[in-house]
Amino acid sequence: MLWTKGYSVVHERALQCPCKSKSSKGQLSDCSNCGGGGWIFINPVRTRMILHSANRVTEYKEWSEENMGTVNISADDSDRLSVMDRITLEDSEATYSEVIHISRTEDILFSYTDYRIKSIETVFMFVEKSEKLTRLKKGEDYTFDEKGVFYLDEKHIGFFEDNGGITISLRYIHPPQYHIMDMTRHVMNSFVKDGGRDKSITLPVSAIGRMAHMIMAMENISDTRILNNSYNDENCTDNKVTCKK
Repeated sequence: MLWTKGYSVVHERALQCPCKSKSSKGQLSDCSNCGGGGWIFINPVRTRMILHSANRVTEYKEWSEENMGTVNISADDSDRLSVMDRITLEDSEATYSEVIHISRTEDILFSYTDYRIKSIETVFMFVEKSEKLTRLKKGEDYTFDEKGVFYLDEKHIGFFEDNGGITISLRYIHPPQYHIMDMTRHVMNSFVKDGGRDKSITLPVSAIGRMAHMIMAMENISDTRILNNSYNDENCTDNKVTCKK
């Protein structure tokens, strides 16, 4: 079922960043490996997993923030899931709205977005609290790249200087992305008959995942801001996503 009904996903292994001293309780805020978030994600592998809603029954209960954005994840035992691993659904789409604050480097106006943008539905710029928002147009006012960087056209530099910055609200389409919160089933074995003898086999493992922006400060782990620590092994080629064998 995993391979016939599962989603195509990219699985990245998580491990804590060693950018802290023995006496320190937290990571370095300016570390270029984890962005200050304390985690690095390496060796992306394309595989298949089953994901479905993990929300509790809410018909007679109030919605709780702790239940939002959670999913059940089933994966093959060989995927070796662990807490904080990152799962990205390549061929699926989700809609997300966020507010970004534009930065300036020379004549480039830009901001990082929480997720990689597939397409943008609407973009508005804040002008003044008593004025209507300014709607921006793709190509004329802004562009974006596949790594999650939003660019504002340089014609807005004057407004940026006069107001000490620019605030943008955007609603866009992105690939859903989750982090593993908990392993509900680390391992499960069963037995099958093999030549008249019982043979032990491993069954899929189960985990709980949550939308990435609800767990981490996403701007700290943008691919454009941190170093890539992936390394070559049988499944992974440095800086590339490879298919599981």
